[in-house]
Amino acid sequence: MLTRIKDLATKLAPRLIEIRRHLHSHPELSGHEYQTAAFVAGVLSANGVHVREGVGKTGVVGEVQGTGSDRGLLAIRTDMDALPIQERTQS
Repeated sequence: MLTRIKDLATKLAPRLIEIRRHLHSHPELSGHEYQTAAFVAGVLSANGVHVREGVGKTGVVGEVQGTGSDRGLLAIRTDMDALPIQERTQS
């Protein structure tokens, strides 16, 4: 199982890095994450996830149904808002 997880992580890493870089390049303050929410919903939808948008204004919920006798549910929560700061990093 661990080998399978590592293989999947290796396969997905480039796309996940691309998504992270996009999100960090287009920050939106709390309550104003309209483009961020649309982007996240688009990524989820493109990967076959059922999406509900506009939850609590700018929230996104992705629902993945279990198959067969597996009716388990996994919930992951994350913030999408940016902080109003100017980073001093090397480019």
